[in-house]
Amino acid sequence: TLTISDAYTPQDDWTEFNDIYFVYPNMDTTLRILNTHNRSLLTNKKNGAEFVGFLIYQLLLAVRFLHQDKLRLVHRDIRPDNIYIIRSENDLTA
Repeated sequence: TLTISDAYTPQDDWTEFNDIYFVYPNMDTTLRILNTHNRSLLTNKKNGAEFVGFLIYQLLLAVRFLHQDKLRLVHRDIRPDNIYIIRSENDLTA
């Protein structure tokens, strides 16, 4: 679970409200950087498949959450650069 540090909109009037920007804590890396510099985490025969499965599971949970009827949000730019990874004591979490 991520904590939103701040949120703002560039519009001055709520009648013009179109955009909202969320500010999150600094993340450790992105999926693109992980794939480029630590590819062995993804391809490791011992636990690479388990790690990739965990990442996919986390992404599907996030998309399901965003697409709830009460939220009505759609993320239109899901790509490795926009998938942030947090390193905890012994794990990585997307």
